[in-house]
Amino acid sequence: MAVASSPWSGNYTINPALWGYAHVGQFTKVGWKYLDGASGSFSGGGNYVTMIAPSGGDYSVIAQTSGAKAAQNITFNVTGGLPPASVSVWRSNCDHPVRKTGQCHPGQWVVRDFT
Repeated sequence: MAVASSPWSGNYTINPALWGYAHVGQFTKVGWKYLDGASGSFSGGGNYVTMIAPSGGDYSVIAQTSGAKAAQNITFNVTGGLPPASVSVWRSNCDHPVRKTGQCHPGQWVVRDFT
């Protein structure tokens, strides 16, 4: 995930996939499971998975769009007994690791310009 061709120099590069792993590590916990039927691909490139806590009260949708060619609007419909509460939206890329970008409220779950 991190590459240091000349480690003694202090220079290194981070593989972009590391930010996806960071989201899994920061927004799920040991024991969480993938939620059946709540993973898929985006038509403009990228994909998502949904993980849920053993209690069923907390869940996390983790999306990546590294293969997207342009910004896309993505809508998530929350059904099947998941709590219809407001959620926080977090974003990562090589320039801005894991940062909060807003809140989504039930009925307004559209993430705009998602690349």
